[in-house]
Amino acid sequence: MSRLIVAIAALLVFVAAIFMLQGEPAADSPAEGQSNPAASADFESSEAQPTTRVVTFDEGNFDELVRRSSKPVLVDFTAGWCGPCHLLSPTIDKLSVEFGESMAFGKVDVDACPKLAEEHKAPPIPLLVLYKDGEVVGRIVGRESEEVIRAALEKLVQPKTVATR
Repeated sequence: MSRLIVAIAALLVFVAAIFMLQGEPAADSPAEGQSNPAASADFESSEAQPTTRVVTFDEGNFDELVRRSSKPVLVDFTAGWCGPCHLLSPTIDKLSVEFGESMAFGKVDVDACPKLAEEHKAPPIPLLVLYKDGEVVGRIVGRESEEVIRAALEKLVQPKTVATR
């Protein structure tokens, strides 16, 4: 049984590596011969739009930026060697811009922040942990679709309704 699990994991890594090596430029890098106007533009201008609002969380800033945040937070546990994490990254970038100021987005490198990874039971990665009012309110394990992630985020930012009589 354990050999089967190892074989499946190796196959998943192989497939992810194939996707990464297909020669397409990363979502945040321009195609060859093109410039990236967002890289040099002033984001204060009305013309330029940021391509991401994702920041880096680490053991030094996690409490302040996540647990004490006044708005909901999506924490993406990732690693440089994780193929599915790289494939999920453009989706997280897109959603971070789409949701704007209504919530915060950040990444935690599990290799650089082993205490945070252990606390959140990561791996498995990719792992998205949803925080609201300083508490974990949801987890999404694996490379889910943009629609599944968006639905979870929409629930998170909707105001609670108060029953009135």
